[in-house]
Amino acid sequence: GRNRVRTLIGRSDPDQQAATWQLALSQELQKPKEEQEWDKIDAMMDSIAETKQLTEAGRKLLRAELLLMRKEYDESRRLLQMAYEEEPDQLSVQRAAVRLLRQDPEQGPAKALRFLDERVIQRFGDSPALRAEKADLLMAINDPNLRDQLMELSEGIEEWSPDQQIQLWYALAARFYALNLRDDAKAAWATVADLSPNDLPTRVKLFTMAHDEHDDPAMVAAQERILEVVRDKNDSTYLFTEARRMFSQMRRGQLG
Repeated sequence: GRNRVRTLIGRSDPDQQAATWQLALSQELQKPKEEQEWDKIDAMMDSIAETKQLTEAGRKLLRAELLLMRKEYDESRRLLQMAYEEEPDQLSVQRAAVRLLRQDPEQGPAKALRFLDERVIQRFGDSPALRAEKADLLMAINDPNLRDQLMELSEGIEEWSPDQQIQLWYALAARFYALNLRDDAKAAWATVADLSPNDLPTRVKLFTMAHDEHDDPAMVAAQERILEVVRDKNDSTYLFTEARRMFSQMRRGQLG
């Protein structure tokens, strides 16, 4: 809706530009290699770089990502190296390098993970965003002990601010859920709720998970946590969860 209004008043949105570029890129990549035309894509990429006011290193990284998708690996690596040498002290450049290493078939997620640990985290320090990137790399590697590896990412954060802890636990919850580790996802979201006493969406998410599993005690417990925020059983969010719980019981023959 926001993008539509911005278009109507003649103000393009960088996020919308990026989405349009990604769609055009996807369509071009589906064509046979001899029919691919990259002039339009290159022009769109230049426009995004101008809108986002990217540095020269940032432009090279954007170009390197495009070349990687086009399977022009040598040129992509060359641009990545140039960008890295131009702005080695920029965290954004380091994170882009991790992303490109992961996608490069001759490098891969294991090498990207080592780069993240040894070059990025040691140099710039730890953060929720970098641990979330580490989680994605571990998922890409997919070792048999992946679940334990992800849980280890929650260790040593006692001195972090509540907001930082919330960011990390939310990221871990989403990844546990994607892996169908539902108990771990619920525990992570419950931790988010504990750290954020006014976070209603997370409490609703806990209710939804319990509802999907037809877990009546867990639904009631989640409703109590929702009530801690809305403070009124006549609140629309609370009433909606009550209706969903009752319908669930009716479908299972537990309520007339």
